[in-house]
Amino acid sequence: MDANRFVVKLDVPIHSRAELFQYVSNTLMDGEQLDLASLMAEREVNGSVEIAEGIVLPHVESDVLDKSQIFIVRPENKMNWDEKIKHVKLVIMILLRKDESDDVKRDIGQFTRKLADDAFLEYLMQTDQLEI
Repeated sequence: MDANRFVVKLDVPIHSRAELFQYVSNTLMDGEQLDLASLMAEREVNGSVEIAEGIVLPHVESDVLDKSQIFIVRPENKMNWDEKIKHVKLVIMILLRKDESDDVKRDIGQFTRKLADDAFLEYLMQTDQLEI
């Protein structure tokens, strides 16, 4: 798995979903300014992004992305995602470029399968490592 595909940020001073999207777009995406809120809103219409208590997995596949990346962001304090999802401690955001190579899709799929493991999720919530 390509370690450059992952961006890990711990104890980020964000308080809302909107601030998270702005932070990722402005700070982590190598100058690629996108309206992540709009991209994600389309996706969230199809179902909840909460995968475990306190953990959300917003994800999108789009042709406006320059590259596929996985952002793991742990807010400084628990935040509310929306009116139903409260006390979020960990955000795992997957941005998949449309028409991505099979190798990249396989890597991302391998990572997402790990998210079914409670021990791995606990590791992500507790780690001080900036690499996955």
